[in-house]
Amino acid sequence: MIVTKIKLFLAWCFLIFLVFSCQEDSTNKSDSNFILNNSSDLNAQSIDTLLQGKKLFKKSCSSCHKINSHFIAPPLNKALDKWGGDREGMYLYIRNWQEAEKKGYARAIEVQEYGPTVMNIYPNITDEELDAIFAYVMSFE
Repeated sequence: MIVTKIKLFLAWCFLIFLVFSCQEDSTNKSDSNFILNNSSDLNAQSIDTLLQGKKLFKKSCSSCHKINSHFIAPPLNKALDKWGGDREGMYLYIRNWQEAEKKGYARAIEVQEYGPTVMNIYPNITDEELDAIFAYVMSFE
C-alpha cells in the first residue's frame, strides 16, 4: 500500500515537472519583443548586444541601481549625460571609483556622496560589456 502511494506521488511529481519544463520562457520572449517593437532598424547584432546588456545589468548593477528611478544608487538611464558624455571617465569610475576620484573627476565625487554605500569596483569589466549595459539601459529612454 505504501509503495503504491509512493509510486503515485512520484508519478504526479514527474507530471508536474513535465508540464512546467515544457512551457515557454516568457521572460526572454517578452524582452526580445520589447526590443523589436521599439526599433524597426535593429539588426541581430544589436539585439544580441541589448540582451547581453540586460544580463550584465541584472548580474552586476541591479542590486543597487534601477534604470529610471532612484534606489540605493542613482538611476543609470541618464548616467552618461550626468558624466557630460565622458564615457572614458564613467568607465574608469565603474572599474575603480577611487582612481576616478584621484584623477579629479567631479562626477565621481558626487556619485560617491549619493548614498549610504560605496560602489563596488569592476576592474575586469570590458568596454564591450559596459557598452552593452548602457545600450540596454538607454533603450528605456
